[in-house]
This record gives sequence, C-alpha cells and structure tokens, in this order.
Amino acid sequence: LTEAGGVEMGYSCTAAANEVLDRFPRDTDGSQNTWTHEGKRYFWDIGRENHDGAITGSIYRFAGEGARKAGGFRIAPSGNVERAPFGMKAKLLLGR
Repeated sequence: LTEAGGVEMGYSCTAAANEVLDRFPRDTDGSQNTWTHEGKRYFWDIGRENHDGAITGSIYRFAGEGARKAGGFRIAPSGNVERAPFGMKAKLLLGR
C-alpha cells in the first residue's frame, strides 16, 4: 500500500486489491479513510496481511470522543469488494 506522496508502507497485497483501496475518495477533512453514511461518521483501519493478497480490515463508527467497532471489510486479491458495509462499498467502487 502507498500513502499520499507515494511513500511505501509495509503491507503486502495484490496490485488489484491495492488499486481498489487507493481509489477510496478523500473526505472533506482530507482524510483518506473516513466517510459519512446516513449521518454517521466512519473510518477504516487495515488489518493483518493475508497470505492470498486480499486486504481486510475493521470499520469503526465515531462515537463522542472515541470510536466503536462497527464491522469489517474485505477486498479480494482480484480486486472484488466482497464485504464493505455502511456505504463503504459504494465509495470503493467509484471510478471503476
């Protein structure tokens, strides 16, 4: 995965999965991993590396001063978005 500015991060995944995650649109605050769905703010966090090259992670909902885990997501090695609730899937599919 790459951060803004092209800095390499230490996470292995397939190019197809990475391309999908890289298309996730920046939020109005400039964050790459936050979004609003039905009036609630969410953010995603990458999980452990997967031997098959998929990207998986957790989704959290902002709650007061903190956040609570709300679910998870999975982008298959092929780039197919298999699981991404709370409007995340629609954001990942933008630009396809």
